[in-house]
Amino acid sequence: MIEMGLLASRYAALFSHSISMSSFYSEDVGINGHDDEKVIRLEDYRKQYAKNYKEGNINLKTHPIMRRFDDPECHTNQFHEMAEVASVGRRPGSLN
Repeated sequence: MIEMGLLASRYAALFSHSISMSSFYSEDVGINGHDDEKVIRLEDYRKQYAKNYKEGNINLKTHPIMRRFDDPECHTNQFHEMAEVASVGRRPGSLN
C-alpha cells in the first residue's frame, strides 16, 4: 500500500512538472502551431495566486481549483481558466 502511494505521488509530481513545461494559449491553436503572442504567461497568474494566498484572500474568485467549470467566477475565456488552474499546480510546495 505504501509503495502504491509513493508511486501515485511520483506520477502526480511528474504530471505537475509536465504541465509547468507546457504552453497555454489564449485561443485554440493547431498541434504544430505556435504563436508567441497567444501564449498565456503562467507566471503572472502564479504570482497573483501566491499574493492572494499569503494575504488569506482565498475564495472562488481568487482560487481556480475551488471553482467548477460553470461557476460565474471563472474567467470568461476558457483557455485562461485552464491556465489559471495549471498555474496553481506549478512548482508544488512553493509559493515563490
